[in-house]
Amino acid sequence: MVTIEPHSEAHGLNLVAHISQRGLHGEVSFSQHNDRQVLITSELETTLQYPEQAWSWGVYQLPVDYTIVDPQERCQIARLGEQLWSFDDDLGYLMLPGNESTTWLNDIALTGEKGLWGKSLVLFDAGANVRICATIVTRDGSQDHLAEARFNSPITGSVYFRWLAAKESNHSDTLIHANLFHVREQSRKMGNPSYTEHMWKIYVTDIFESDAQNAEENCNKLQLVFDPQNRGAGSAIGDIDGRVGALRISTYAKQAQYPQLFNDRELVLLPSDLYGPSRKLYVVVFDPSHPDTFLACAKIRHQKAKTARTLVDGGGMRGEVKDEHWTDTAVIFEYLIHADGSTVNNTADHRWAITDEPPGKDFYDWQNRCVSTGGVYNPFKAAPLMGKPWEEVCSSSSAELCRVGDLSNRLGALEIAGNKREARRVSRRMFIDQNLPLSGHASIVGRSVVIFDDNGPKARGERLACSIVGGYHRRKVVARDWYSNGDPLTIKGKLEIVQQSEYDHTNVEVDFKGLDKNSGYHVHVAPVEGDLEFPCEDSTVYGHWNPRNIDIKRSPAPATGSTDEYELGDLSGKFGTLDEATMYEHSYNDTRLPLFGYESIIGRSIVVHKKEKNRRWACSTLERGYSPNEAREIRAIASFHHPAGYAYGYIRLTQLIGNDNSQSDTIIEVKLRYPGKHDRNVTHNHGWNIWVNPVGVDATVKQVETRCVAAGYVWNPYYTQLADPLNVSKPSG
Repeated sequence: MVTIEPHSEAHGLNLVAHISQRGLHGEVSFSQHNDRQVLITSELETTLQYPEQAWSWGVYQLPVDYTIVDPQERCQIARLGEQLWSFDDDLGYLMLPGNESTTWLNDIALTGEKGLWGKSLVLFDAGANVRICATIVTRDGSQDHLAEARFNSPITGSVYFRWLAAKESNHSDTLIHANLFHVREQSRKMGNPSYTEHMWKIYVTDIFESDAQNAEENCNKLQLVFDPQNRGAGSAIGDIDGRVGALRISTYAKQAQYPQLFNDRELVLLPSDLYGPSRKLYVVVFDPSHPDTFLACAKIRHQKAKTARTLVDGGGMRGEVKDEHWTDTAVIFEYLIHADGSTVNNTADHRWAITDEPPGKDFYDWQNRCVSTGGVYNPFKAAPLMGKPWEEVCSSSSAELCRVGDLSNRLGALEIAGNKREARRVSRRMFIDQNLPLSGHASIVGRSVVIFDDNGPKARGERLACSIVGGYHRRKVVARDWYSNGDPLTIKGKLEIVQQSEYDHTNVEVDFKGLDKNSGYHVHVAPVEGDLEFPCEDSTVYGHWNPRNIDIKRSPAPATGSTDEYELGDLSGKFGTLDEATMYEHSYNDTRLPLFGYESIIGRSIVVHKKEKNRRWACSTLERGYSPNEAREIRAIASFHHPAGYAYGYIRLTQLIGNDNSQSDTIIEVKLRYPGKHDRNVTHNHGWNIWVNPVGVDATVKQVETRCVAAGYVWNPYYTQLADPLNVSKPSG
């Protein structure tokens, strides 16, 4: 019997399916009404484009794969499994107008093998042949837990463990969703069936075997079936196949896939099982031809949601937006440009890949370029099944079957701009990949990215360019060694600034002690010369760092505007002054204080001012912060000191070299003077370059035309502009 009642308060487990597709927006929720019945509530609205709708509706076995953006593809019945429940006979079609806000009662379970939780709600319009689908989840997401065992070789795909722990009821449940494929031809040993069946279990590492923590590299390190209750062989919690059945693994996923959903009420995973200090859990799949032999294993990892913050700070608006995301690898191309100086137009359809080795000296050979980088990186030994070419096996919809390094087939081809002016529009791209590890035994770090050109000169070969995949590390600067500008020095503490990458905001932590009637503090242009009597003066560290030429007369009062309304280096303007403070501790995020690129503050200085007359009181250089076991700093200097050398002073260069051979930007400090024709000690518009040879005997000759000729020509190790060496302005567009 079905009754329609007004909405009553739901107790315990509360499930919901969020819908926003084909002109229908809102939710359908499910809650326990009594011991036998579930209350179903609709809160829906239609759009003007589709004002009248009639839907057949029911529950299907598998959850929706939201990584598939096309709503019609993600809602295909083949992806959602068999139908478990149809509401049409008991509740009637879902009609709009009519059922915008309606409640029903139905005899259906919230959890269990044929329960609602973790399944998908599917709406079908037979007239238009359109489906809408949504996963049925808990309204309070903290009740859901998800863990994944991701396989790479010789099978690929994932086994997901999803378990439920409701706060206000006794509902608990575990769903296991598996979708696995063979990636090696030799794995198909049973007469070319469409799938193979396998025993599978959960193993646990031995607490005394530290090397078993890397069992994915060698499954034979695993010896113990997970049995926390000591039930014995065949009855342990880890003997999962005895309770739910065998795993099906597709032999050719491009033709057919066999996703499975299991319900296991005995398996209750807890975060402590997955995060323990020593013991780790693994899913082990056995070889069907040799039941005692491991075919593959994968560690079970708890997939905990992470919070991402987007800071809004510009045009007078401030705030933040939060979101949830899972960890993948982002690949960003910045301004990919033909750099040989030729008059080539924009080019397209460039294949690209990660290859086995770092580049050798053939990175710009005119013949057989980049051959030293080897073949496409394939650590899991994936094979083109059934003799198909890789272009047919590997695609964005079958990324699990790809070689790790095969990027163009699963992410798409690249475009290269003919000049910088076109680069922003043509070649700036971002890709997200789920199988491009930056750590672990299959890491791509230290290997090469190779870009191909199938239309280039035959002698050069198909490879256009190559570059090593190097480490990419956060930047950190610290001001801690303080210098007095003539007054007694009482300030102590530090200012620490960190930026993870140029795509992240900058974190600033201020900890000042011993302040005395101070007000502003700012980043200034140049570093401190500590041996001077007054090292903080305008003649040495110069003024505020203001590369964007902000008019300070138009800046709002301190800490009342957005950061783009102040000078880049005006920290007290952006975040508040030191007025009335003897101690000052503060932390903040700044979207306009870069540690990367040409406007970086690394190597500059911080100056603290007195409130009286805004006098400069103390200063400190913003020095790189790093540990000696992580990196080393390389310094070079060009010293202009010859009595007849015309210019006096130095150019100092510093660069941080990581232990993984990664390289930071180079900081260049210039301190030069040249009397000039009128002996005014200031001249302008001097060109400057690095040249290939050291200084020769002609460095001080009087004739300008023959001075420093021995230095040779401009240092150009990457061979840019060789097709048109005289047109040096071309790279800038």
